[in-house]
Amino acid sequence: MRSTSCRFVAVLVVLVPPLVCSALAAPSVVEAWLRPDLHHPAFDAPLQLLSTTAREGEGADYVEIAAGATATIGAVQGPAIIYRIWSTALQPEQILLTMKLDGRDQVLTTKGALPEGAPADDPLRALDGAAYWSYVPVPVRTKAEFVVRNLSPSESNKAFLQVGYRSVSAAELDAFDAPAVAQLRSALTARLGDPKAGLSALEE
Repeated sequence: MRSTSCRFVAVLVVLVPPLVCSALAAPSVVEAWLRPDLHHPAFDAPLQLLSTTAREGEGADYVEIAAGATATIGAVQGPAIIYRIWSTALQPEQILLTMKLDGRDQVLTTKGALPEGAPADDPLRALDGAAYWSYVPVPVRTKAEFVVRNLSPSESNKAFLQVGYRSVSAAELDAFDAPAVAQLRSALTARLGDPKAGLSALEE
């Protein structure tokens, strides 16, 4: 019995100091884990999914884009907050993916790469092989449209899209200011751990 107690004390001696140091270094992340009541109210709204899967009963999980053509492959109606974006294409190096957010264009990927100036070490956004994924919170006031342009002049392409979002009230969106975005981003980082964990981590 004494040896068991000694081992327990030894484990505490090893584990407690790093945990305390981590808590002091990143209180917002620790609060995100231990205090879910501190999350912005929009974090608890039902999660919805926009997807190119089975569009109009066709059973296809993509949208085919003709050579040189531009097409809207999905849209989220506001007020809402986007929590996850995943997209790829059969030939990603021939695709320009743009999010038209409340009337303003924001390039997400171009020719199989992140746009110039995008941080390469962002834990919530990356281009992983041929697929783009992002867990950066995106407030949507009126509409977010996802537009694909096929850069190939001769070959069609197939574009895939999944978007996880939550519809909120206009008042909740108004309260979703920069500090709230930062807080939610911290909470998402803590809950996901590995951003490639997927939607299931947000549904817990």
